[in-house]
Amino acid sequence: TGLGAATAAFDDHGEDSPASVPSAATVVDGDLATAWTLPAVDGSAADLHGATLAASTDQARGHGWKLGDQVNLRLADGTVTSLRLALVYRTQLGLDEVLLSGEAAAGHLADARPAAVHLDAEPADRLGGTLTDARDPGPDPGAHYAWIATTTILGPALLYALIAIVNTMVMSTADRRRDFAVLRLAGTVRRQVTWMVALEAVLVVATAALLALAVTALTQYGTTALLDHRVLAGQAAVPLRLP
Repeated sequence: TGLGAATAAFDDHGEDSPASVPSAATVVDGDLATAWTLPAVDGSAADLHGATLAASTDQARGHGWKLGDQVNLRLADGTVTSLRLALVYRTQLGLDEVLLSGEAAAGHLADARPAAVHLDAEPADRLGGTLTDARDPGPDPGAHYAWIATTTILGPALLYALIAIVNTMVMSTADRRRDFAVLRLAGTVRRQVTWMVALEAVLVVATAALLALAVTALTQYGTTALLDHRVLAGQAAVPLRLP
């Protein structure tokens, strides 16, 4: 079973006048239940057929829609149609917040082609070709450019941070010259003073690194937990990684 996704503009409007701000919808031409795993709040993905639509929780809350309501939509070609809300699902990352059944949008998208096709297991034989395995996609050119972009953005920031740290350490060391002189007068040799300063620097850096790691780990854990439980619920989990 496949799912073809094509974006279509729509206007939500009440009984009296149409709204002026269009939103994006995805047309589902196939079995939604086997193409995606959407966490249903109300209704069932199997009911998305005929004159029906599905909406995210954010979209339903914003418009005051409830399961079973008739929602008036203006499709991309200007046709106004009334569709029944058959599914309310938890808002997902990277997915339009309104889904239309293929039957509801048939004939209103001109010659629009699917922007994406989602297939169930083992589709290669049926298509007569070889598909890339998402679990082992091979080299990803996009990852290389992403690394270049990250380095370009973080490089200057790290350089300025290094300059600031060195400047602060030089200033603080200069302000302690009298302390060092007192230590020398008390009988310590130059090598002992140098080792003391070096040990202090190591302790400060280690403490800062541990605190930064703790803050980063908590932030990353909270982000991945939010994605896994609120945004990507029912889909592949995002692993916790600390590069």
